[in-house]
Amino acid sequence: MNKKFHALILAILYMLILSAPLSFATDKKPLAIKKSDKCPVCGMFVSGYKNWLAEIVFIDGSYAVFDGPKDMFRYYLDLKKYNPSKTASDISAIYVTEYYSTELKDAARSFSCWE
Repeated sequence: MNKKFHALILAILYMLILSAPLSFATDKKPLAIKKSDKCPVCGMFVSGYKNWLAEIVFIDGSYAVFDGPKDMFRYYLDLKKYNPSKTASDISAIYVTEYYSTELKDAARSFSCWE
């Protein structure tokens, strides 16, 4: 991948983190992915894509899991389309799979390691 693509991804992630009122408590952890969980954007079962998973967890305990970050961005940037009952202020946490460890990490903390 080229440098422009990486810069674009970083810019989008930065905007996402700054615009979401997330709680960065250290005791929060990503939810366990179930075999029945489907990506709300493309409909794929996500359990087979552990190296690319992303999660959005809402304050009420509901969540959305994605087979990759691209669908997570689509969902977040068009929340009205994919989950009309939610707004960005309903988001409690966002997790992305860290490339090297392939572990789900807090998106804001993952971003800080790229600086």
